[in-house]
Amino acid sequence: MKILLQIFMVIALIMAGFNLFQIDWELPFEGKSMVAVIGVVASLSAFLLFINFKNFKKNIRENQKSIVMSFRSRD
Repeated sequence: MKILLQIFMVIALIMAGFNLFQIDWELPFEGKSMVAVIGVVASLSAFLLFINFKNFKKNIRENQKSIVMSFRSRD
């Protein structure tokens, strides 16, 4: 799961970079440029969601370890 998450994060950044080059900077909100702007925003949003998921997963592991250690210290 860790490797798959990193692969998705790289794909999201590549898609954002590709769409940045598709934007016509003189008219960024018309035609194909608008699609590219939406693609950049969507790709960066996906990247941020993957970062959040990675952090939540890390916090859950740490909490589980601390709970297990607290139960073991009671015995």
